[in-house]
Amino acid sequence: PVVSALENPSQPLQRNAVWAIIERFRKLAADDFSDNKSLALQLEKLSPHTMRHIFGSHALENGAQLKDVQDGLRHANIKTTSGYVHSDTRERRKRLAGAIQ
Repeated sequence: PVVSALENPSQPLQRNAVWAIIERFRKLAADDFSDNKSLALQLEKLSPHTMRHIFGSHALENGAQLKDVQDGLRHANIKTTSGYVHSDTRERRKRLAGAIQ
């Protein structure tokens, strides 16, 4: 396990425990950003699945290889990772915007 349970460090943190931690975090974070409704809404929607997208996108944006991200996300097919992670799309949009201007 990447994260172990606090009560018993030899045991992996169970899925429902991770979800409970994220639930607490997103509520506290959304409350902290109540003056920014858009960001507060995004934080309220945060989920483990969203965090996977964030991990993959940030990893690629910071120079990770697609194969390494695939392994980190445990995708069997690299096409799944390519469609799942959107950083290459952002970069392509930036290049196209630069070419148009």
